[in-house]
This record gives sequence, C-alpha cells and structure tokens, in this order.
Amino acid sequence: MMHLDNAWSTTTFTREAMEKASLRLGDFIKGPVRGIGGVSYIEGTSLIIGLLQVGELAVENLRVAVLDWGDYPADGIIGYDIVHRVVTTVDYYNRRITFTRADSETPLNPGGIIREIVPFTLRPWERAPGGGVVFTVRLQEGEPLEGCLDLGSGQSVISWQAAKELGISRFDPRLKSGGVLRGGDGRPVRSHTMELSSLQIGSITIEGPLRIYIADLEVFKRRPVVLMGNDILQHLGKLSLNYGKQQLIIYRR
Repeated sequence: MMHLDNAWSTTTFTREAMEKASLRLGDFIKGPVRGIGGVSYIEGTSLIIGLLQVGELAVENLRVAVLDWGDYPADGIIGYDIVHRVVTTVDYYNRRITFTRADSETPLNPGGIIREIVPFTLRPWERAPGGGVVFTVRLQEGEPLEGCLDLGSGQSVISWQAAKELGISRFDPRLKSGGVLRGGDGRPVRSHTMELSSLQIGSITIEGPLRIYIADLEVFKRRPVVLMGNDILQHLGKLSLNYGKQQLIIYRR
C-alpha cells in the first residue's frame, strides 16, 4: 500500500518494502526531500527502478528514495515526480485512485459528469518542485484567499492571518486545542481548531460545520494561507488533478 502526496518531491519507499521486493539498493544519499510543509533532510539510499507499475500506470527508469521510516504505516509515498506527468483522479466515494496518461484519449472519468473545473496556478517555491497547486477559496463568506492542494495531508490548515480575517484571535474562547501537527520538515507545530460554517471552491460551497486547524506552518510564511487536505477535499466526492492543463476537475455524484 502506498500513500499519495502531490506535494512530496520524490517517490519514496521504505527499506522494508524494498527488501520484501528483493531489490538491490543503490548509492548512499544524503540530502533534501521536499514536502509542502517543509524540507526533510534525509539519509538513505537511492534506486533506479526499471519499471514501476502503479495500477495501469507504468513508469520506466524512475529514481526513487529508500528510507528507514520505522513504523511508517505504508510501503512508501507516490510523489510529485509521478503525479505531475499524469492525470490523477481521487474517488473518495469508492476509495479509489486512478492514473491516466495526460496524452491519453481515454476520458478522465468514463460515464462521469463534470460539475466544476477550477483553474489553478503553479506557484514556484522550494517546498514543491514545479510549484504548489494554488487556487482561490473562500472561508465562510469572507474574501477570496489563496489555497494550496495537499493530497498527502489528512488535515486542512489555515494560517493565523486567515483566522484573523474571520475575526478569530489566538485567545478566542471558541478555539480548541488541535494538538501537534508535523509538516514536511518534521518540525512539531502546536495547533488549534475551529469550526467553519462553509468553505467555497470555485462556485461549489461545502456546508459545515467543518473542523479546520490553525497553525504557524512554514509554508504560510510566503502564502498561501489555506492548506487543503483530505478531511475537507473528501466532501467534493471525486476530483481529478491535471498538471498539464492546470485544472482541478470536480465531478457530480
């Protein structure tokens, strides 16, 4: 089982997964593996896989990282180096992820009806190679804000700047403790949670209550101010991410 993270720079496997596959490990490496929340400096090995098969997708001669992640709950992470070259469809209804070649004549979702196409821009920064997927969101009935898609995050997080625009201060009695979050750099960050009455992506309004985290993530230092994770994205039901056309496609039920 693999995790999907469009903001994780390099497809990565655990050492245990490689040993089970009886693959010979390559050269020792020491350097950065970047995620949207920060940079992890790792020590491990690299490996060029002649053919990597993920469902119907086949990728040839892909260099991957192999790390000692201890009790990591999956065999690894499918990262940006794969996701940016295909159309990735996440079906939250049926818990299925499919990859379609960007130049394929096959429809993105045979039999599906498109509800909304949300254009996005690729915002260059070192945290996400090729740029972060940035689009406009509205929190409740506030002003448009910049949101960034992170399919590798289970939580959606806003900055304290965004919270302030909603009239929420750090000492607001409506806040609850959100515990400790960890970004891509592994640094622990204290968080709080609040409830949103609604959130809007394009013309689609997701009705609340929606729990969202507030934290000082490193990514918020340069904008965007909203990190969109799977806890809120799942309310959209089914979506496709197309880097080539810079489109986030949302489907009807």
